[in-house]
Amino acid sequence: MRIKLDAIIVKMAEQKLSRKELADKCGIDYAYMCELISKQKKVTPKTIGRIAEGLGCEVLEIAEPDISS
Repeated sequence: MRIKLDAIIVKMAEQKLSRKELADKCGIDYAYMCELISKQKKVTPKTIGRIAEGLGCEVLEIAEPDISS
């Protein structure tokens, strides 16, 4: 799966969350969260689920299937 970075940033803005606050809310290391958002790391379905839960949204709002996999 690929993250929809724009959707995540919009949801963070709506909730007035920093990357650090989102990482804490999701139980994800801050440095790892930064790598995910800057697309330096491949995102696992489990991590996408944690981010969606932290943002209070559905997975498909922030991710899309990676058809190249």
